[in-house]
Amino acid sequence: MTAADIAIRTGLAASTLRALSDPVQVQIAAARRTAVISTPACTSAWRAHRT
Repeated sequence: MTAADIAIRTGLAASTLRALSDPVQVQIAAARRTAVISTPACTSAWRAHRT
C-alpha cells in the first residue's frame, strides 16, 4: 500500500466519521429552527412543559 492509498483511506475514514456525527447536529439544529419558525407558541409551551 502506497502513502497515497493510506492518505485516501484515512481521509475517507475521517470524513465518514464526520458525516456520521455531523448530520445529527444538523438535523437537531434544523428541527429547532423549523419548530421555532413554524409554531413559536407551541414551542414555548413545549419548553415550559419540559422545564
